[in-house]
Amino acid sequence: MFEGLARFIVKRWYFILVVWVLLIVLSAPLSSLFIKSVSYQVTISVPGSTSAKAEHLVSDYFKLVGASGSNGVLVLEGNVSKYSSFLANLTSYGNITLYNFYTIEKGILNETLTKIIPQVDNLSKTLANISEEEKNTSTKLQGEYVNLTSEVNKLEELHNGTIKVETEFMNISTLINSTALKLEELHNSMKENYSTFLKIHDGEIETNSTIYNTSLFLFAPVSGFIKAWELVFNQTHSVTLANQIAYERVSSQLNNTLEKEYFNLFYHFWNSSLVTPENLYGVAQSAVYNASEHFFNTSQFEFVSFVLSYVNLTDYSNVNIIEDATVHYFNLTYHLPLQLSEELLLQNPYTVLISIFSEKTGLPPQFLEVVYNSSTFNELAYQEILEKVTNQTQREFLTQVYYNLSKTPEEFAVGYISMKFNVSESVVNQMLNFNSTSGKITYIIVFKKRDEKPLGYVA
Repeated sequence: MFEGLARFIVKRWYFILVVWVLLIVLSAPLSSLFIKSVSYQVTISVPGSTSAKAEHLVSDYFKLVGASGSNGVLVLEGNVSKYSSFLANLTSYGNITLYNFYTIEKGILNETLTKIIPQVDNLSKTLANISEEEKNTSTKLQGEYVNLTSEVNKLEELHNGTIKVETEFMNISTLINSTALKLEELHNSMKENYSTFLKIHDGEIETNSTIYNTSLFLFAPVSGFIKAWELVFNQTHSVTLANQIAYERVSSQLNNTLEKEYFNLFYHFWNSSLVTPENLYGVAQSAVYNASEHFFNTSQFEFVSFVLSYVNLTDYSNVNIIEDATVHYFNLTYHLPLQLSEELLLQNPYTVLISIFSEKTGLPPQFLEVVYNSSTFNELAYQEILEKVTNQTQREFLTQVYYNLSKTPEEFAVGYISMKFNVSESVVNQMLNFNSTSGKITYIIVFKKRDEKPLGYVA
């Protein structure tokens, strides 16, 4: 109970002071009995003297009988005290014996003052205690101010740190997402180019085979004819006999109607030319060209004439010559670079793809193979960025961002700060809403009243 009274006095000392002042003011009228009253003790002395006359006046006008043996008070100043008027009237009641009015009022006043003095002393002590409490409070407030400043600074750091984490989350998540988008675009481009390369490769293989077969069709029978012709001519030295025997030997070996038809055309143009051992191959090449022009339609002959520009009677079965013809055919027809055309003809399209993209992008072939075969580009982007980060703290933060890409920047920042600094997520959330120092101070005061830690530490 006294502890409660003490706390009340400490908190409401100004109220106690006002009460004491009011008590003193209310007690002041009693002092008028002593201060403003003029009392005389009336005693009978010499007859005819002033005392005797005074006694006579008192007896006649104030009904005081036996004044010589009694005490009375004559009030010479009006409105002295409500108590003096009341006590004066008491003298009209005969059987009431009174002390002189001075003594009564003085007694009342003394009794009042006797009670007031200790209380005034107590009030002085209280004021002294209050003064001491003020000093203590001032010291305590200074300490509280320091603590409050420290808490506000911590909350400010928490607020600013959370905002910074939000910013870094947005930057890194943007980097991961943009890198993932580029990798996906690279993947799609590689897939698209591979599809194109594969078609070109297949087309070149087919074209190379066509050129080879065309070359055989055009020159294989002719080559056999020339060999037979040379053999017969060397034996007979007769062009006519050499022509006839060579034709019969080759024609008898041809089972395909088209081959026979073409060979007959060749022989026609051959037989129409002046043949000598010196111009043998020249005549044969010219006869092949003329026979082809008559044997194939216009579009077919366009291709055959291209083949004839690369192969001849002496190298018609040379694989390298055939491949060179194929490479140049795709260069002229489809405007494919010669190097790419050659690579796609001779190598696996996938190998060509990786090699070209590595050269163009500067990325390692192994990484490009991963991109080509990947379907999770965020993870690939994260791994690619992580390889370039050497600081362990940054690597850990990058990892946290990657595994929380689905969260908003605020959600991530609150969770990360809470985990990293062991602070309640609710506290971090509230700090984000405080844009002024006053809000943080109010927050601290609320927690102080609850006797809790403002930062809400979990541990």
